[in-house]
Order: sequence, then structure tokens, then C-alpha cells
Amino acid sequence: MADTTVARPARETSSQLSPQAVPDVLAASVARVSGAQPAPSSSAARSPRPSLRTQLILVVLAAAIVPLALLALWLARASGRAGEALLTARLDAAVLSAANEAVAHFEHARDLIREGSAAGPEFTKQVRRLSRQLIRAYELAGRPGQASAVNEELASLVRGKM
Repeated sequence: MADTTVARPARETSSQLSPQAVPDVLAASVARVSGAQPAPSSSAARSPRPSLRTQLILVVLAAAIVPLALLALWLARASGRAGEALLTARLDAAVLSAANEAVAHFEHARDLIREGSAAGPEFTKQVRRLSRQLIRAYELAGRPGQASAVNEELASLVRGKM
């Protein structure tokens, strides 16, 4: 069977208008009849004021969270720079310490070789190698004068053996 029901238009019910809305409704209906633009009502002309809750949230955001976020950003950057500076200082100290220890060991080995005064090509090769390492250790330790003195000693050794 076919559906033969017809939709009926909804009944108009009397609207429950507040007493303040009646002048606005009358002004709108008069404007429709006369063709003029309705004057905006005083309540529609101004924007609604933010609620007290919204105002409190904005105050909390502006007064607490934004400065804390800026402080956190500054602290993160400052701690990164401080960490890099500390790491650089510690690495420089470690290199200097290692170079100073190497100088002490190479000087001791050089003294032992001088006392032994062995001869031969293997002896000369070891002395050259040791002298080059000692020069590099002096350079790393920041003592270029001593490095040049060892270099001169190496040069005289090479000249004397050849």
C-alpha cells in the first residue's frame, strides 16, 4: 500500500516574548511594512561583555603562564650555553692534562735513551719517533719553546748520524 499521509504544517504557537523584546519585534514589523531598515536595538548594537570566568582565565594566562613560559625558554637556552662552555672547559683541561703526562713520560724515556747511548739504525729510528711525539706533546701542552728546543735537538741528531 502506498503512503497517503500528507505532512501538515506545524501550528503556530504563541511566542513567549519578554517585555524587553516586544519593542524590538514591533519595530521590526513596522519596518517590514513601511520598507525601512529597522534601527538596531541597544542590546544588539554592543557586543556581549566577556564573563567573569573568561576574564579570570585571561588574567591568569597573562600574569602567570606567559612569564613562566618566557622564563623557561630563557633557562633552557642559558643552560645549553653553560653546558657547552663546561664541556669545552673540561675537554681542554683533559687535553692539557694528557699532554702534560705525555711530556713527562717522553722526557723520562728520552733520558733513559741518552743514558743507554745505544747505537745503530733502530736506535736512531726510535729516538726520532720519540722526539716527534715529545714535540707534539709540548705543542698540545702549550709550551712551544720547549717543542722548538726538542726539534733543534732532533735536527742535530739527524745531522750527526748522517
